[in-house]
Amino acid sequence: MIITKRFVLIEGIIAVTLFLLSFAIDVVGLFLILNVLLIIAYVIDYAISNTIGDLAIERVGRDKLSIYEEEKIEFAVENKLKTDLFVELKGEKLKPYFTCESSYMSGRLKGRERRTFNYVVIPQKRGAYTFSNLSIRITGKLGLCKKQYNLQMEREYKVYPNLKDMRRYRIMAMNNKNFKGGKRPLRVIGQGREFDSLREYVSGDEYRKINWKATARENKPIMNQYDIEKNQNVYIMIDCGRPMSYTIRGYNKLELALNSGLLLVDIANSKGDKTGVLTFNKSVESFVQAGKGSAHRNKIMDTLYHIEATRDTSNYEEAFLFMKNKEKRRSLIVLYTDFNLLQEGEYMMKRLSILAKRNIVMVITMKDEKLHSFKNMKAKSNKDIFTKGTALEFIKEREATIKKLNSRGIICMECEVDSLNMDVINRYIQIKDRGVL
Repeated sequence: MIITKRFVLIEGIIAVTLFLLSFAIDVVGLFLILNVLLIIAYVIDYAISNTIGDLAIERVGRDKLSIYEEEKIEFAVENKLKTDLFVELKGEKLKPYFTCESSYMSGRLKGRERRTFNYVVIPQKRGAYTFSNLSIRITGKLGLCKKQYNLQMEREYKVYPNLKDMRRYRIMAMNNKNFKGGKRPLRVIGQGREFDSLREYVSGDEYRKINWKATARENKPIMNQYDIEKNQNVYIMIDCGRPMSYTIRGYNKLELALNSGLLLVDIANSKGDKTGVLTFNKSVESFVQAGKGSAHRNKIMDTLYHIEATRDTSNYEEAFLFMKNKEKRRSLIVLYTDFNLLQEGEYMMKRLSILAKRNIVMVITMKDEKLHSFKNMKAKSNKDIFTKGTALEFIKEREATIKKLNSRGIICMECEVDSLNMDVINRYIQIKDRGVL
């Protein structure tokens, strides 16, 4: 049993009033009588007040949450009675996997009213988490007591890479907005290989695209018009090894890669292409064959939401051979990885030929802003000189490796964290527009 502010207020009024009267009369007996009456009223209030059986409570809302985004944990509470009830709820915070300023909720429920209460959490790690505890207090009819109940209401919430980003980018794609500067992209007709329609010849058109049968029938030059092909394969390969376990701006590289990869999956599906996923470190961890549709996209999300980075050295050769054997069709393979040492870059580069012979390979790395900050550092000691020189040498080797990869026909991009998603999606669109896939 819990006393309310009203109980404390009444007790305070009694004490102050009797204290002021104590200079004129003996108030000890009166004080005892009034307190006994107050306690009797409290007991009566507890006896006649409502119980948890007068409420219907259930967890509602989405169970798929986005990492680092504000998400609501919701409860639907229904008052089964005709009279009003004041209720207070306190949810579970589940630290350290979620941050939460307050999980306290309260409100007055009118007779027969059903109302949704919520509190806000911010997921800090991907994975599946079970919320179960809920404390609820019901204020008595006289307002003197509160009945408290601790409920076990289990529900699993899955924390994924940023789903809200997926929705935003999907809306941009549906509105036909380019990802660079908000401009509308031109529909690239003629660069694809999929027949779209016929039209009259315009000066500058390629003669090889003349439709001779239609030209003879119309007695004027008629051109074939082509659209970008669909149903092409796009694979996301994610390295979960040591280079992806480090952080940039407080964000784990793997988290950034997963978020960017899922965005690309969503955009590619919306453009009519098939998408698949492979994750690896010492060995292949998971593989989803290329497909499309909402059910397939959900399968990819369920595959990726619990992936963790390790400190192991990734086995590129095994991963690349696995992909080569699993997918015989020419595909765009987007590899999210990194190399902190020149030897790592050369090791990966030698083995990329396994995939590059038959596919278009795009290697995505992330720019180490802390490393590049040493470029403008003013050296004030021998230690500073050594640190800056080492950083500059590493940057030079890294740039040389990226340049060598591009010279061999492998697209290698070093992306800023802020523009990672845009850069990857724009390059995918460029590849599609050119019809080289």
